[in-house]
Amino acid sequence: MPNQIQYIPVTEIDEEVLFRRFPSSQMQEGTFNGVCAGKALHVFELSRPSRRYRYGLICGQAPIPANRHTKPGNSGHKPNKMAAIVHESCSVPNVLREAIKTAEAAGKLAPMELGRLVQAACDQKLFTTHNAAVASLFPDANARRRCNIRKFAQFHDLVDGVLARPEAMNQTQVLRLEAAFRKGFGTRIRTLLQESGATQPRGQWEALLPILAEAEQKAA
Repeated sequence: MPNQIQYIPVTEIDEEVLFRRFPSSQMQEGTFNGVCAGKALHVFELSRPSRRYRYGLICGQAPIPANRHTKPGNSGHKPNKMAAIVHESCSVPNVLREAIKTAEAAGKLAPMELGRLVQAACDQKLFTTHNAAVASLFPDANARRRCNIRKFAQFHDLVDGVLARPEAMNQTQVLRLEAAFRKGFGTRIRTLLQESGATQPRGQWEALLPILAEAEQKAA
């Protein structure tokens, strides 16, 4: 039953549908342990379940065990099960809001992670628009911050797979890059990054500085 503890196969839980576990990110084990009472995971049913996943992780006792299977005798591999509260879509924003507050208080959410989260929440039909998602998930944010988070969400898909580690970028960097894309420099930026050979954030950023300066001069 929704919002009651169930035991579900861990193989059916997508840990990264909302919060991607970047290897280089500060979002490591225990980020959300204090958000949800008890040892149960908090999950929701995916809007478009795949052959592999049926549920998405909101928060809980992370990480889900790396070895997701047990070997009970000769009966073959069986998936481990974990206690989980399966939330209906209408209750997910409340839990997610608390998870975000806890993570942000600990400085564990980078701008591009916020953008990805808002976009993912819309993709999962938890919200119909970025505006609705930002208003619900960041109720205490002022108008400027809400505007920035919407920009992060709109910008996320444009650079996904282009930047080496988007989560390593600070807010000033993200906003400068987003402004350049908005002014029509997106194709040149993608080409530059592909041809630069830089594979680390610092090298990529240094390669981008001349074109960002050009974009900002054009605006002036």
